[in-house]
Amino acid sequence: MKPNKHMGPVDKVLLSRAIVDTIIAKVAASYDVNPSAIRSRRRYRQVAEARQMVMHLLVERGATLMGTARALTDQHGNGRDHGTVIHARRKILNLIDSCKQTRRRWNEVKHLADPEFGFHATRHYRVFMSANVDVLADEDLPREEVERRATIRVFAGRATPKMVDYQMEKI
Repeated sequence: MKPNKHMGPVDKVLLSRAIVDTIIAKVAASYDVNPSAIRSRRRYRQVAEARQMVMHLLVERGATLMGTARALTDQHGNGRDHGTVIHARRKILNLIDSCKQTRRRWNEVKHLADPEFGFHATRHYRVFMSANVDVLADEDLPREEVERRATIRVFAGRATPKMVDYQMEKI
């Protein structure tokens, strides 16, 4: 995948070339197709289903619909749009429910959907983050409790930080 200036910071991390290539390789092995066919425009059933599985995994990891579509653009610029990703997710979810073979393949690769799943980590980092979040709370609550509630809201996806600052150090 070529770096794209229109991709958000989350997509740049979740859709790094190493991650996308690893997911494509594992899904291609599960479907017994060539990894390059997944990025191609081929519509053979097995290739299309493998491509849809990759899209589903990338979105499950937290990537945006457009970021996922751009990640699967081939070298000739034959891209896909967010509608393709929406269709792929619906199709795979239906197949997981109705097709034993797709369910088996999903069980083989679903661990790749976990954003914490490591892909041959070469360095260990410690990240310190701070975020500005607006939270309504009772005046009588101690500061630690308000901070705890704000943190829970952010991690549960119920609040979006207005600004995030982080520092990183190698360990």
